[in-house]
Amino acid sequence: MLSPKIFFQRLDDADFVSELAQVSINYLEGIVSVAFARKNGTDILCNKILNNKKVIFFIGINNGVTSKQALEYLLDQDTAQEIYLVNTGNAQAIFHPKIFCFYNASLGQGILSIGSSNLTSGGFEKNIEANLILHIDGSNWNLVEAIRTNLNSIKAECIYLHDKQQLDDLLLNGFLEDENKREVFEARSSTPVNPLSSRIPKVQLHSVIKSQTLSNQLAVPAQQSFGVPQYYSHVWQSKPLTERDLNVPTGPNTNVTGSMLWKRGLSNLDQLHDFYSKIFNGLAWHPDNNPIKSHLLRANAQFDIYIHGVFQGSFNLTLTHNTLTNTRSYKQGNSMTSISWGDAKSIIANPAYLNLYMHLYKSVNPSDPFILTIEN
Repeated sequence: MLSPKIFFQRLDDADFVSELAQVSINYLEGIVSVAFARKNGTDILCNKILNNKKVIFFIGINNGVTSKQALEYLLDQDTAQEIYLVNTGNAQAIFHPKIFCFYNASLGQGILSIGSSNLTSGGFEKNIEANLILHIDGSNWNLVEAIRTNLNSIKAECIYLHDKQQLDDLLLNGFLEDENKREVFEARSSTPVNPLSSRIPKVQLHSVIKSQTLSNQLAVPAQQSFGVPQYYSHVWQSKPLTERDLNVPTGPNTNVTGSMLWKRGLSNLDQLHDFYSKIFNGLAWHPDNNPIKSHLLRANAQFDIYIHGVFQGSFNLTLTHNTLTNTRSYKQGNSMTSISWGDAKSIIANPAYLNLYMHLYKSVNPSDPFILTIEN
């Protein structure tokens, strides 16, 4: 195995970016973890290093540096397989690891760089930085396993970034910077922009954002609710979410159904009847168009979905209620009502949400959407 090599940016003649690109060219999987990200840094990484790699990102936010434009750029790249945002707003434990790890898991080989460079032009070009490149083989593959295990362990506490609409909420609430304002920024090593926030930004719901000032939103302690309007009632809470609920089964005997049964959860509802007759009773139910399935009643409803307090989108989803009372499932007291995730499946089907809790809120106004949240 080749010896480790250290790079002192601007103090030696070696080019860290070029070297990392060259030695990792044959490794198409990867993990990148940084505290800060700016658009110029993401541009350098994607165009000079990543090429056709599929990479999972862990990026710190709420630090006065990471920008909306940097994350927008990553979302536009095919190389960004998953993007997780880690709130650095806890002054006692900020997110600070800088890791560039690329590998071939089947061969047990790869390249690992640990150092001081963030995902910025300063980190790659201008600053005095130190980075160590290690070659990975069977003798030290445990280093890659340790990185994957430890970073995967915080996924459930991160914001999973999947579209640009989320970035608007994060920018509005002060968790991201706007490079278009061309402000002079200073990287913070210990003082968060929003010191009252927990590790995960509790971004307010859209209806609350419209009626509150930004300063008031940021002053809401993290342990309080996400700001669900007072005219909404909390009507249901799940038990810890399972692979079947999230449509991410790993077992050979578990099928992906694209739907979830409304079970009694921690709310102890009558799952035979209550979802149809009490919670979704105001919907326009109609028999399935197929006469053979006429015992299945269908209805559409609008759901605003929030994960860790961040708005994911508004979706028109189909509900199904089975009216048969002579089936084994009914006699066993199983749920008779389900929801098909439809276009929301790409959001819900995330193993990072296993063992979290789903909450359902209903407005007093029948024309308002339901609110569905996933949180710790």
